[in-house]
Amino acid sequence: TLFVVLAGAWSHKEERAPRDLREWMARGWCRMELLCNALSLIPRPIIVVESLSAICSFGSGGIGTRGWMTSPVGRGKFTCEADRTKLGPIIHRLIETRKQQALDQGDLVMYRVLQASEARLMGGTGTTVAREETLAQWLRRLRFKSPRDGEKTGICPLRCAVSSGRLDILRSLLDFPGIDMESPLRKSYTRFEGMMRGQTVLHLASALHDDDDALVLELIKRGANPRRLDWGCRMHALHYARSEERRVGKECRSRWS
Repeated sequence: TLFVVLAGAWSHKEERAPRDLREWMARGWCRMELLCNALSLIPRPIIVVESLSAICSFGSGGIGTRGWMTSPVGRGKFTCEADRTKLGPIIHRLIETRKQQALDQGDLVMYRVLQASEARLMGGTGTTVAREETLAQWLRRLRFKSPRDGEKTGICPLRCAVSSGRLDILRSLLDFPGIDMESPLRKSYTRFEGMMRGQTVLHLASALHDDDDALVLELIKRGANPRRLDWGCRMHALHYARSEERRVGKECRSRWS
């Protein structure tokens, strides 16, 4: 019925390491709990208890800027490193099952978000997923009819290419005549942490990608506006990069100046 995180300002008795809320969001098994809740058919709001007077609730997408989409299980901390690879096949089955449920329910948004995010969600586990070779194959897999399908809502191929980390697909889409490289979300999706109304494709790229900032650079080079604000929190690309503690914030910062 409830998803409760009990995380006070404590330290581990033997390790002398913190066991507070920030640490909960960093640990692999805790991220697995968050992922399982987010992908259940009836995800529960998160109730966070840090003390008798510090009790807050959050949506099922995550806590603040730390959620199941931006904080993959395999990139978390594990006491037993073997757990990281053991969880890979389990996460893969979880995602595949939820994708099929989404298709059965006619929920194309959930299906597309999961299909586009699957490789990133599997990151660090050693489990790989199938990779489409061409733009046409990729569009078919995500159930898009054309490169501009979904631009009116913001759940479009360009956004999904960023989620997938596919620079090759992104470049092919940007070459398509009339493509809207901003494609802001027309509404917020609370079940997907961070997908706020007005969030552009560049906002998403700044929030998700760190190890390889080529996607951010490509969007800015093609004319994406790093100064543009979303419509909810009034944040621009640099805010998204910094809120997620991403290295790519330096590129947005240099373009801002």
